[in-house]
Amino acid sequence: MSGRIAIVDRELCKPKVTGYACMKACPVNRSNKDCIVISPDDQKVLIDEELCIGCGLCVKKCSRDAIKIVNLPQELKEGPVHRYGRNQFALFRLPVPKENAVVGLVGENGMGKSTVLKILSDALMPNAGAVSPDVAPTWEAVAEKFRGTELQGYLEALSSKGIKAAYKPQNVDGIPGLYRGKVKDMLKKISAEYTTVADRLGIKGMLDKDISSLSGGELQLLAIAATMLKKADFYFFDEPSSYLD
Repeated sequence: MSGRIAIVDRELCKPKVTGYACMKACPVNRSNKDCIVISPDDQKVLIDEELCIGCGLCVKKCSRDAIKIVNLPQELKEGPVHRYGRNQFALFRLPVPKENAVVGLVGENGMGKSTVLKILSDALMPNAGAVSPDVAPTWEAVAEKFRGTELQGYLEALSSKGIKAAYKPQNVDGIPGLYRGKVKDMLKKISAEYTTVADRLGIKGMLDKDISSLSGGELQLLAIAATMLKKADFYFFDEPSSYLD
């Protein structure tokens, strides 16, 4: 893995505004090497991390703040666990889920917490950094990266459906668009023991409410309750405190 990571925010990248100033400023480009090129797909820039020297001139010249160059203290020996695309967010490590224990992930927005939870709960198939459409992602490629560790066994069991995981997604405001009716009707479909969980979460008073009328905090509690009611070996809660006081 290169000694640096180049990230291009494709929403912020506006070549018609900047006139490809990053390409013109790049000293590698000026030496007739294709470090920063134009993508044939969307006409925005792509950066070759192997050719990039980490000078930061492209970052300074981009008036849209679309480029970030992360210079690593040393070259990474391993490739990413998952990458969303060329010059997009890359995740390099995974925490180890522990049975009968609570493991918390704390960090700034954009650090990959949601990506980690999606992978560990089987909501996202990791691609081991292979972003080419010709390369199909496989669990085996990622499990191999963790050979000899606790994670290898977990990932292999997850991929073979030997582990059941329940996942509460980050965005709960979309629930009313997916489910209609009363709260208790939704929870009852998951488990007949819904009243026990509702009592533990202190939400028995909202069981007769219509889902469409719930506040953000109530939707969060509904999502937590629905996740807890599922029969699973591991439970993953993404942003469980948002909307709650």
